[in-house]
Amino acid sequence: MEFKTIIEIVQIVAIIAIIVAVLGTNLIDSLLLRLWKSTMKPIWRRQEERAGIKVPGSGSIKGLPGDRREGEFLVECKQTAKSSYSLKLDTWDRIKKEAFSVSLKPCIELMIDGIILRIISDADFTEYKQLLSEQEE
Repeated sequence: MEFKTIIEIVQIVAIIAIIVAVLGTNLIDSLLLRLWKSTMKPIWRRQEERAGIKVPGSGSIKGLPGDRREGEFLVECKQTAKSSYSLKLDTWDRIKKEAFSVSLKPCIELMIDGIILRIISDADFTEYKQLLSEQEE
């Protein structure tokens, strides 16, 4: 959802204020959650489509691992609007297994508070550093 004018924002805030006054705060919490979800969805969709080859139906069809393929990497996209993200070893193991099943290397692209980070294994990072140093020679 994109706002075209400040008037639209003011109108939405006024509507929310009226709803809160009439129905209470539980409904406003629900509406804000829905608004948050509707604004976050385009962000993750753009993240998945940003670069590389998007895996059709990623996450919804068994047997189609990852969100996109980028070079020799299978990239799993994660995002949060919060200032922290908890990555569990089970998540990394799943992504690694999916990547190996299609002969690719695992990578997690994490968009956290608008900053994009890439998580790869130490072995892949060391290999990448070696390739860079060979190119510089």
